Amino acid sequence: MIHRRQRLAAASALALTLGAVAGQTFAQAVAPVGATVPTAEGGANAAALLYDRADPGKSVIAATGELGGLEFHDLDGARKSALPGGETYGVDVRDDVLAVLDRKDGRIRLSRYDFATGQASAIDARPLMLGYAGEGLCLHRSARDGSLYAFALGGDGQLDQWLLFPTADGKLDGRIVRRLHLSSEAKYCVADDASGMLYVAQQAVGVWRYDADPEAEAVATVVDINRLGHIAGEVGGLAILNGGAQGDYLVAANADAGDYNVYDRNADDRFLGRFRIQANGADAIEGPAGLFGVRAPLGADLPAGALLVTDDRKVGANTKLLSWRDVAVALKVSPGQVTPPAAPSRLALVKPTMETRPVEHGGDAADDPAIFVHPTDPARSVIVATDKKAGLYVYDLAGKPLQFLPDGKMNNVDLRGGFKLGGRTTTLVVASDRTHKSIALYTIDPDTRMLTNVADGVQATGLSDPYGCACTRAARVRPTCSSAIPTAACASGNWSPPRPARSAPRRSAT
Repeated sequence: MIHRRQRLAAASALALTLGAVAGQTFAQAVAPVGATVPTAEGGANAAALLYDRADPGKSVIAATGELGGLEFHDLDGARKSALPGGETYGVDVRDDVLAVLDRKDGRIRLSRYDFATGQASAIDARPLMLGYAGEGLCLHRSARDGSLYAFALGGDGQLDQWLLFPTADGKLDGRIVRRLHLSSEAKYCVADDASGMLYVAQQAVGVWRYDADPEAEAVATVVDINRLGHIAGEVGGLAILNGGAQGDYLVAANADAGDYNVYDRNADDRFLGRFRIQANGADAIEGPAGLFGVRAPLGADLPAGALLVTDDRKVGANTKLLSWRDVAVALKVSPGQVTPPAAPSRLALVKPTMETRPVEHGGDAADDPAIFVHPTDPARSVIVATDKKAGLYVYDLAGKPLQFLPDGKMNNVDLRGGFKLGGRTTTLVVASDRTHKSIALYTIDPDTRMLTNVADGVQATGLSDPYGCACTRAARVRPTCSSAIPTAACASGNWSPPRPARSAPRRSAT
């Protein structure tokens, strides 16, 4: 089922849609200015444009040829080369890096295009396997830190976000950093790097908008809904043409109606109108599929950029080129700035010198760390960290696990040295335990670097959901540990751990 917040957003959007008349109600005709030759093996699903900054007129169209691989064409439509590999069924590009969805092998393929040679070469560090039947993909580069992401779509509503990262030998590897899910098949998506927005076409439902940041809340906002909105039946490909404040647009294929909807991204994706692709008074597209937009000059015929439209017709499948200026004129809107505004300033990057092994549980289970500094040998210091779905880990400074305590859903952890316990000075480790709604208490042995549970029974917090915790050292008294913070509010006050009873059982877990 669609997420509850998705349904609420959809209901609100439908009320606005049905209660107001916005944009044009009939499709304006726009003629293609060019087309590629038909794919070699038949079938075409998606296309992307490799922009040549040195000579925009020599930019290259990368088009999926299904079993024929990825085909490369010049702007006149002539085939330049091809890159074989499985059954290509989705493509996107950032700079010279190409990502292709291979349905045959169920994986993402990565390659780099060389404008000097006109050839593409694989740069996969290893196969990035999906684990399901893929339908499409799109790329996103974060304006904040430059990270490159791939979004992979599946036939059962899967939506996985992969972080793509370089390896020491110049290749690209990847790992999943977020998993979303739709109620049914989604084939197309597009992301805007400047705004950080991701749009997804759920074929039988409509168009959704997400925040593309992997740490963002997975809440979808409806852009348009099939049948009840401006989409006649199934929705197809998506494209963004970002011309800044003067014109920033989303285009969606209204597949069953045979036309294309345009939305104003500067006005919360308000519907502006629709156009139809025709040549000599007849429809020029028989099998509407993927779209790709570029808002940059591409020569005399394409001064304001282009919209690539994949035509998956039964005979002669290819990619059509539309002048974005022609579309803007037909809809009586500004084509936008020739060069989009510069991306926001990026954050300063600090690279880690070490990382621990991943915790066993997914999501944000690795929530909070604390560092124990060894009193005589700093190299033997350790990291105490939570797996908030299972317990506590102790890692050495190489990231290797030394100990795991499966004591409950430990959310936050803190520690303080100089604590007097049983006639000796020790370091007290405190964690908020959401399983038992308590404070968990441990000491750490500098020699073994292991934790020992020293709690005299369950130290209940009295809170419905203890969340965060922190230790403080009060002046002239022993250290105390603050009360856990509940999920919905911040509780104040200090909590003093009791002295364990002499007969209290203690255990050491390894």
